[in-house]
Amino acid sequence: MMSRIAAVVVVLIGLYISLGILNLSKTLTSLLATAGVAGLAIGLALQNTLSNTVAGISLSFREKIQIGNWVETNGHSGEVMDINLKEFVIKEADNNIVILPNKMILENPLKIIL
Repeated sequence: MMSRIAAVVVVLIGLYISLGILNLSKTLTSLLATAGVAGLAIGLALQNTLSNTVAGISLSFREKIQIGNWVETNGHSGEVMDINLKEFVIKEADNNIVILPNKMILENPLKIIL
């Protein structure tokens, strides 16, 4: 993920510099304004998806939450089966699988039973 972000940043910086060298300041201004509006529209449209993705990244860096731990959260308790960018998967004692959005895990208390 970091390499893709870095590649996009490098391409955008190269585009910015090349348009500046060619003295296309109006094109550059129009391009930046369009990118700003497009970024705002995409950000609003993907707000829930992006919040779950950011929450998934945050959960992946927490050392205390690991696959195999027994947890209680949002009225569910069970063994953590998977933590990915979108969802938190718990297997309850009666073998039911509960899939919770990562955003819910960060917003509500999470009890880890050791």
